[in-house]
Formats: sequence, structure tokens, C-alpha cells
Amino acid sequence: MDQRKRVLILTPGNLRQNHFYIREHLDFFPPDCFGPAKLAGHDPERSLEILLDGLNEVITTDIGTDKRTGKPRAFFRGRTWVRRFFQHHNVNAGDRLALECLGSRRYRLSVERATGGSSLPAVAEFFAGVGLVRLALERQGWRVVFANDIDPNKAEMYRQNWPNDLHLMFRRHPGAWGRRGQVSGLAALLGCGRHAPR
Repeated sequence: MDQRKRVLILTPGNLRQNHFYIREHLDFFPPDCFGPAKLAGHDPERSLEILLDGLNEVITTDIGTDKRTGKPRAFFRGRTWVRRFFQHHNVNAGDRLALECLGSRRYRLSVERATGGSSLPAVAEFFAGVGLVRLALERQGWRVVFANDIDPNKAEMYRQNWPNDLHLMFRRHPGAWGRRGQVSGLAALLGCGRHAPR
């Protein structure tokens, strides 16, 4: 693995939560940069500096630990700077972030655009309900391109959970869903409510 640069692929969940996962790259950082669960106990001498490409801004952060387990968290502490960076670069799911090591505690964060469409696998979600399957799929790096449910209450809750998405279809038999893009997987929530086999 490259000791000077790591590439991270953004998921829809990253964009909603204003963070990006570094759990697979914890070896890229000095071991003493893992701070306590709360910022109040953090030692500033152990901080990391990250130059935000395009913003010409350097932020100081660390990687917090889980209060219960003591293990490092999966992302950097603080999300406001991540939100500013995402907004400035207008990033999308599938875009790649490049994290380059400039020194022992100094890094640069930049964006490498996905080419030829999103690199995330696409999925269609049938019997979508309020979107719990979508939530789990996005956390694993999938991209939901279609969702369907016939229950108007569940469809409304789904729309509230993902207000910026236009791919939920409210009808009994969805038609022509393939035009949303090539789907590489299918997810169906079966065995609950009136959809359950009798």
C-alpha cells in the first residue's frame, strides 16, 4: 500500500453525514494521534494538520476513540470542515478523495473525480419501506438508483429520510426502472407486513 497517498471512495452516507471513512487506513497516521472520546481531553501536541485543497485552509484534528471500547473511530473528529470541503468541491458519491502525507503530522486532502459515471455498485430497492435496507447498503458502498413501495405512509417516510432523491416510485408495479441506470444488484425487504408470504 502507498505510504505517501491513500485513496478513499465517497459513499452517499458519507455525503449525508459529512465524514469519510479512514478505518482501513489507520496505519497511515501516527499512533499517538488517536485522542480520547471527548475533545476536552485531547492533547493539541498530538493533532494532525490537514491542508484542504481548493480552500487553502489548514485544519487541525485528530481521530477520536470509542468511549466504550477505546478503539479508534472510523473518521476524523469534527464534521464542519468536511462539510465545507464537500460543498466547495461539489462532490458526489463515487468521487475519490486523495489523502497525501506531506510530513509526520501534515496531510493534504484533495478530490479525484470518478470518470465514466459512479464507481459504486447500483441497486434497486423493492418494498423499500422507510429505507432501512438502503441505509445498510449505502454504509457498505452501494448506490440506490431506484426504490419502490405501495404503502403511501412508508413512501412518505422514505421521502422524508431522503428528501433530495427523486427515484422513489409509488405504485404497485414499477415500470421501466432500468432506465435509471444499469443495476448490478437487487435488494428486496421480504417477510414483513402484508408483503410476507402466506
